[in-house]
Amino acid sequence: MKDAGIPMKDEIEGEPGAGLRQTATKAAPRRVQIRERERDWPYAYLEIADRNGGFDAAQARQFFEMTKR
Repeated sequence: MKDAGIPMKDEIEGEPGAGLRQTATKAAPRRVQIRERERDWPYAYLEIADRNGGFDAAQARQFFEMTKR
């Protein structure tokens, strides 16, 4: 993703083989055209996680609660 120009965090959190490794895009502003004017708009935030063993129900609920408005 970084090679494609998507702003990414500088590091991957978690050791290889750990129960959880994660990184994310940066919410960096991008210049976009909206109607008749340009403005800065934050780049979409995307978290990428490698969960060794997957989600359990409590983790999944907590994850969705954290991202809900």
